[in-house]
Formats: sequence, C-alpha cells, structure tokens
Amino acid sequence: MPLDELVLSVQRSLDRLVRRLRRGGSPVPTQRRFLIVQIDGLSRVVLEQALASGRMPFLEHMLERHGYRMEPMAVGLPTSTPAFQMAMMYGVRPDIPGFHYYDRERRTDVRFPRRGHAALVEARHTPGRHFLNYVDEDFLRGRDLEAHQQDGVRVIATGPNAFLYALDVATPLDVDALEQRFPGLAEELLRSPGMGLALARSGGEPTCFWRGKRYQLRESEPGPFARRADAAIVIRDVADLMKMPSAGDLVIYGTDASEGHVSFIPEMGAHARPSPEELHTFIVHPAKVTLPSPITHPLQLYDHFIRYQERTA
Repeated sequence: MPLDELVLSVQRSLDRLVRRLRRGGSPVPTQRRFLIVQIDGLSRVVLEQALASGRMPFLEHMLERHGYRMEPMAVGLPTSTPAFQMAMMYGVRPDIPGFHYYDRERRTDVRFPRRGHAALVEARHTPGRHFLNYVDEDFLRGRDLEAHQQDGVRVIATGPNAFLYALDVATPLDVDALEQRFPGLAEELLRSPGMGLALARSGGEPTCFWRGKRYQLRESEPGPFARRADAAIVIRDVADLMKMPSAGDLVIYGTDASEGHVSFIPEMGAHARPSPEELHTFIVHPAKVTLPSPITHPLQLYDHFIRYQERTA
C-alpha cells in the first residue's frame, strides 16, 4: 500500500474512534442547522491541481453535475487554524498570532495542544460561548514547539514564523524601542540562513525588514509584496497581525528566505505565512446559497452564518 494511502487509512480509523468516544445524545434542534466541513491546511492552488489531475472525482462530480460552486477566499493572518476558526465561528478579530505564543497578561505560553489552553483563549475572546473544536480536548499531545529564553528575552518558533518577546514590559515594544534595546537586531537576524522577513510595530503601519531594506508597509510601499496582485490584502492582514497584543515585539518569517520558504520547526505542512498558497483558500457551497463576494476575511462568513440562522429561526 502506498504511504499516502496508509496514512489516510490510519487517519480514517482514528476519526472513527474519536467519533465513537465523543458520541452523545443528539441535540434538540431549535433552529435550522447546517454543516461546515473544514479541510485544514488545504489551499486553493493544491485543490485545483487535484481536480485537474482527476484525484478528487467526488468533488468534481458535485461541481459539474450537482450545481455546487467553488469560490475563492482569503483567510487573514496568521494563516493557521485557531485564528481562522475564532474569526469564522465567533465573529471577532482574534488575538491569536500563532499556534504557540506568549501571553503577556498571564506571563506564560499559550500552545493549543496543551490541555485547557483552547478553552482559556475561547473564554477570553467570547465569554459564555462555546463551539466544539478539534483543539479543545488536547488530542494533539506531543512535545513543545521550540521555545528559548535568555536574559529577559523569550523566542518562540511556531512553524514558519517566530516571535521575540521582551519579558520585562507589559505592552509590546515598537520598532524604535526595539532599536534602542537591541541595536541592529532585525538586520542582523535577517543575515542568518533561513530568515525571510521581519515585522515590528510602528504606529498604524507595520515596519518590515526585508533584504537589507526597511519599509513602512502601506499600499504605496508594499515592500516584499510589491509584485503580488493581492498586495492590498496582505498589507491589511499584516497590519491586523501586528495589532494583536500577543504577537511578538519582533515577528520573523522564513518566507522567501534564500533557501526558499523555511519552517523553523520540523513540521510537515507548516502554515502561518502570508504566502499566496497559504493566504488563499476556497469555499464550496450549493448554488442556492449566496455568499459575500469577494471573501477577503473569515469574519464575513460569520456574518453570513448568523443571517442564515436568523432567516430560518
């Protein structure tokens, strides 16, 4: 049996086991319900390749014969599951910069596979509301991702991005304060192998260090994103990321490093970058369902879902 088929077979077996363990009584229907199926980490580019090669015949059949439609969609930053789900399922702009980060208020790390951490973040963002989530019950147990601390500085690597925190301050440092404390730090880091770009705060416009230059990211100065058709979306999403209090004082990406895209931890399928492949996904829906267009952030889906329930209540 090919390795990919073996992996899928094991995954199906685990899924069946989890469903059996979690099965309970059916909820009493109070409103018309609908089903959302999220395929974690699947970009639109990869899906289109699979359709073109004939590897997704069932979906192709739905699209061609049953009137389903596939629409493009941007997911915001970080391009990782917890932030996406928080925006889509709760309708809030999350303070979730990555899968693993430092919580300044609690003065400790948040890492979603740890027991209770998803519930803590959920309660902080949306008190009294709860949706069952695959990170809720800690069945991604394993060793911690890379985190190092020395001389009052903590660095957390969480896939293709990493966060640097000064631990003696209660609020994030801006780029000028960083430069006073650590002169030339961003430029020096980016001369190291595997480094792509670095971000810091600077008023309402993030500062970006890239290939020896410093940019104030705005539509008129898109820096490393200048050749991208979606530059305006990327710059908006970077600004949203750097407004998150829990994002590092310096946010470092392995995107467009000299070696190519780099992940700072040994993880297959790592995603959190602003790359086109990770930022842009898709949504498949019945033809009778009218979605907002264009979908440039998962918050738009929350508004659509709420209106759907209100119309059918």
